[in-house]
Parts: sequence; structure tokens; C-alpha cells
Amino acid sequence: MVSVVQQGITPSEVEGVRLTLASALKQDVSDLVIFDDHDPLGLAFYIQGIVQSGYVSPETNELAVAGRLWVNEKLEHPELLSAYKDRDLNAIALMVYSFHKRGAGEVGDARFQNLVSPFVDQRGAVCDSLFSSTLACLALHVMNVDNELLQTISRFVFQQAHQNYELVLNDPKNLMVTYWWAQESSDDALKKKLVRSAQEAVQRLQPTLDELVYGSFVLLGEVGNMARSERRVVKTAVERALLSIEEHTNESLSPLGALQYGRDAATFVDEMQDYSSGHKPRLSRILISVGLILQADYRQKLPSLLSNRARWLQVYRAVPATLILLAIAWFVWWVALRLGFPADAKTPLKSHDGLQIARGIGLLAGNSVLAILLLSIAFWIYRFIVDLAIYGRCQDELAVLKYGWKIYVANLWPLVTLPTIMSLLIAVMT
Repeated sequence: MVSVVQQGITPSEVEGVRLTLASALKQDVSDLVIFDDHDPLGLAFYIQGIVQSGYVSPETNELAVAGRLWVNEKLEHPELLSAYKDRDLNAIALMVYSFHKRGAGEVGDARFQNLVSPFVDQRGAVCDSLFSSTLACLALHVMNVDNELLQTISRFVFQQAHQNYELVLNDPKNLMVTYWWAQESSDDALKKKLVRSAQEAVQRLQPTLDELVYGSFVLLGEVGNMARSERRVVKTAVERALLSIEEHTNESLSPLGALQYGRDAATFVDEMQDYSSGHKPRLSRILISVGLILQADYRQKLPSLLSNRARWLQVYRAVPATLILLAIAWFVWWVALRLGFPADAKTPLKSHDGLQIARGIGLLAGNSVLAILLLSIAFWIYRFIVDLAIYGRCQDELAVLKYGWKIYVANLWPLVTLPTIMSLLIAVMT
């Protein structure tokens, strides 16, 4: 079967990316002992990735609790900030932002502004960094702290983003955090500039992994405001980003990769300053986090990434598949009626004649088989309508069958048990 829509990574490959990144995150977090010794900023991005992607596991729940305790400790006792104060401030700001976005923060909490105030210069810059200033703006904004400090820092961020835009491009991560601020502040002009920069980054002949990932993040966030003709570039960029992150993660987590990849450069700064070309730093926790967000967002927005022709072809192909399944359901029902099903199994089951009881058991089994067949057909009708016509998760009928078969097998027990129980209850209680 030849697909008539734009080729891309399959649903199983998309799910594979999620499983790989989630495995890396859980393995990393399981070794967490002291928050300060494990790159707080990377862990803060883990929490942000968990919040935005909706990924939940026992390990991530423990990480969120540990992060909240760490933030509260620093807010209550600013003197406990480590020597890397800008790193700690960034981590605190991002976690405050994440918790409030999930509705788990304290509105009007003044402790963060008291913590960050000493690090704000006359221009409004936090730690003389656009990255730090933007994260501080995000934290202050979601706490509904409309005071002079927020206005001062936000003016600096606005000035740098519009008048010294090249500073945003100095670090690809700035694209992402500046985009978050543009969303919070409803700055459409800034969004357009970020989209243009992201388009240029992902379409370079050989973009770096950071450029590809953060550029894709911005483009996927704004894909709803693009013309259909522009969205194919976004789809391609996001898929390349996801597969690149997965490949790098698999390589760095393999037994051989452990010899080639050193410790986290963000945590062991002194050790990683002079690593040779034969040793590489492990994949950034930030990229793993952004990968989780991209994967979840990609699955949700896949229909909008297709061209009009490709999207309508998906809907068109779902219609005959659904009609064929409905015809099969009608045929099964027609044959069942000719064979006398659904049948009354109650009367022969209640008789005292062994032959009649056996006949009743046979009728009960026939009723159950009929219900299982019709429920299974309904399952596949649902899969074609939802996965192909509505959400567009699958490219064609074959992709629906492959994707749906795994779900069908995983739910085979209830698909058999429920109709059987219902047939038995009807036979006994009616």
C-alpha cells in the first residue's frame, strides 16, 4: 500500500522517542541524591518538560517534590545559594514559573523578588544576562507581581529583544525562553521575529543540534498562525529534531557511550573545561526536556502540520475504510440473524434436561462471539475515524492497522471479557 500523504516518522517511531527520553530522564533522576550537586537548572528544565508534556511517573513525582523543597529552601535562606548564583537563580525562576503554570504556586509570593533584587543592575538585567532576565520576568509575571521590579526587568528584556536582537541569537536557548516571554506578554511582533530566526536556523545546510531543537520548538508553537504551505518545513524540522535527540540519547546511554561520553558539563565544569576531542559531554538535560515537550506537541498538532491536500486525503481515505467496516458489521449481523442469534439462552439453561442445558451454553457462547465481533469492528471504526480522519496520527490505512493492532492486543482481555459477562448477565437476569 502506497501512502498518499507527506511521508514522516511513524507513530511507533514517535512513541519510541518518548520512551527513550523518558527512560533517560528516569535513569538520571533515580541517581539524584542532593539537588545542588546535580545541575539544578537541568533539573528545573526536567520539571518544565514534565509539566508541559504531561509525562508522569514515580521518579518524576519525586523530582517535583525535591525541586519544590529546594526552591523553598533557597527562597527562605538566600545565603544558601551556591557559588554559581546565576545558575541557581535561573533554576529557581524556571521552577517557580513551572509550578505556577500548573496552578501549584503561591500567588503574590514576594520571596522571589526579594531573592532576585540584589542581582538586578541599573539597566534591569539579572546577572547581566538576557537568559536570566527572561526567566526572572516569567517567574514574576505568573506570580501576578505587578511591581516596579517586574517592569524594570521586562523593559530590559523588551529593549534587548527588539533593539539588540542579535543577543537573542547568541545562544539558541534564548529563542525558547524569549518565545515563552513573547507568549506571556502577548508580544506578536517579537513572535514574528523569533519565527523568522527559527525558520532560518532549521533550514541551514547543517544546523547544530541546539539550533534544530530550539528552532523547531518555536516553529511548532506558532504553526497554527502559518499558512499550510509553510508547515511542511516545520514538520520536517520537528521530526529531524526528535530523531536527533533520540539518537544522541541512545548513544550517550549505551555501555560503549559511557566510555566516550563524560560527565555533565554543566555540573562538573572544572573537569569538562579541557576534555579532549575523544570525550564528549553527555546530552543536555535541557534538550531531553524540550524533546519530551516537542514529542507531546507534535502528536497533538500533527494534522495541522500536513498540507491541505494531504489532510483531505487522510479524511477521504478514512471514509471508505469506515464504510467497509460498517458493511462488515451489517453482514455479521445479517448472518447472525439467519443463524438465530442473538438467541434466548435463559430458557434452555434453566431446564433440567442436560441436552437443553448444553444447547443453552452453546447459545450463550454464540451471543458472546457475536458481541465480541461487533465490539471489535466498532473498535476499528473508532481507530480509523480518530487516528486518520480527526487527529491524523497515521498516514494511511496500513499505519492505522499497525498502530491500532498494538492497542487492540493490549485491550484484548476486556474486549473478550466484557461482552461475555454482559451475555451471561442478560441470560441470567432477564
